[in-house]
Amino acid sequence: MRILRLNRHRGERGATAVLVACLAIFLVGLASFTVDFGQAYVSKRQLQTATDAAALAAAAVYASDQGDCATLASLPKTDAESAADQVLSQNKQDAAAGALDVACSSDGKSLDVSIDATATTPVTLGAVFGQEQISTQRSATARVSVAQSAVGLKPYLICNFYVPDPLSPTTVTKVPYPTSADTSGACPHPAGNWFTLDCPHVGNSNNGNPNLAAATLTGCDHEVSVVSPQDPSGPSALYTSLVAACPAKSSLMVDYDSDCLTANPGNLGSGNIDDPTSIDGAWQAIVGTKGLFPVFCSTDKCNPVGYVAASPGNNAMYPIYKLVGAEICGWHWGSKNSGIYPSSDPDDVCNGADATGPPNNGNYLLMAFTLVTNTGSTNDISACALGDSGCDGLARTFYLAK
Repeated sequence: MRILRLNRHRGERGATAVLVACLAIFLVGLASFTVDFGQAYVSKRQLQTATDAAALAAAAVYASDQGDCATLASLPKTDAESAADQVLSQNKQDAAAGALDVACSSDGKSLDVSIDATATTPVTLGAVFGQEQISTQRSATARVSVAQSAVGLKPYLICNFYVPDPLSPTTVTKVPYPTSADTSGACPHPAGNWFTLDCPHVGNSNNGNPNLAAATLTGCDHEVSVVSPQDPSGPSALYTSLVAACPAKSSLMVDYDSDCLTANPGNLGSGNIDDPTSIDGAWQAIVGTKGLFPVFCSTDKCNPVGYVAASPGNNAMYPIYKLVGAEICGWHWGSKNSGIYPSSDPDDVCNGADATGPPNNGNYLLMAFTLVTNTGSTNDISACALGDSGCDGLARTFYLAK
C-alpha cells in the first residue's frame, strides 16, 4: 500500500514570505516616520530658538529708542522687523517670520514685542507614504520694561534735542547748557536758570550750591518720575499733557512732586575741583561714571518748549519728559573744565574726550548716552533659555529707563 505525504513546506514558505514582506513594510514606514518626526522635532526646537532671538532683536530696537510706552508703540515697525528677520534667518535659514505685533501692557509700563515664525521640514522616507513635508510654528514675546521712575537721578536737565535717537553708547555727544554755544533754537531757557533742579522734597527754600553739589555727587535720594500719561499725537498735545503735571507753585513751596521739579539757582563753576563737596569737585568725582538724567521736551517735539517758565528763573517748573542714562565723559563750566579724559583702555568711549574746548565762558557736558536701568543691568533676566521647551510663547524682559 502506498502512503501519500502532503508537502506543506512550500506553502508555509510562501505565507512566511508574505508576512515578512508586510512586516518589513510596516517597519520601514515606522522607521521613516520616526526619522522624519525626529527631524521635525529638532526643527521645532531650532525654530523656537530662532524665534526667541528674533523677538529679542526686535525688542532691542525699541529699547534703544526714546519715549514712553505709547510713543514707542506708535513708532514705525520697519527697523524692528528688519532686525527680527535678519536674526531669524541667521539662526534658521528656512524660517519665515510673520507680522510683528507691538502693544503696551495694560498698566502702560512695558511694551510687548511679539513675533510668529514658521518653518517647513522636508521629509525623506515619509514621502513614500505621501507625507512630503512637516510644518511647524513657534512664537515669542520680548518685553521692554519702560521705567517710569528712578532714585539717584542727577538733577541736571538734558534737552531732548541733544539725546540721540536711537541712543548711541559709542558716541560722545556735546550737550550745551544755557549759553551762547547753544544755537539750535530747540532748547530755550528761562532767564537766570541753568537747567539745574531741586530734587523732590527739597524745594526753593533750601536750594543753592551745597544742596546741588551733594545731589550731583550722589543723585536725588527720592524718586523722580516721568510724567504720565503723555499725549504723543502732536507737539501742542504733548506740551499740554506735560505741563498739566505742574500745579501752580510759590517760590517758597517745598516741591513734593516727583514728575515736575523746580529750578535750582546753584552756581555752575563754583568751588574747588579737588573738593567733592563743591559743585565742580562733585562733577570731577563722577567723570567716567554712569548716571541717570531727566530730559525735558525740546521745541521739535513740543510746541512751545515743554516746561513752565517763570521769572526769576529759579521759579521755573520742569515736567519730566523722559529719563536717560549717560556715561559722563567731561564737564565744562565757564573757564573751568575736567580736561581731557585719560584712559588706558582704547575701547573706553570716554577715552580722549576733550572738555577744554571753546567757548571759555560756555557750559556743556560730554556724554555717551546709554541704557541705565532701575535694576542696574540691561541683560535679559528671564529664567528661560533661548529655545527652552518650557518657555514656548515666552516673555523676555529688557529693562531700560525712559
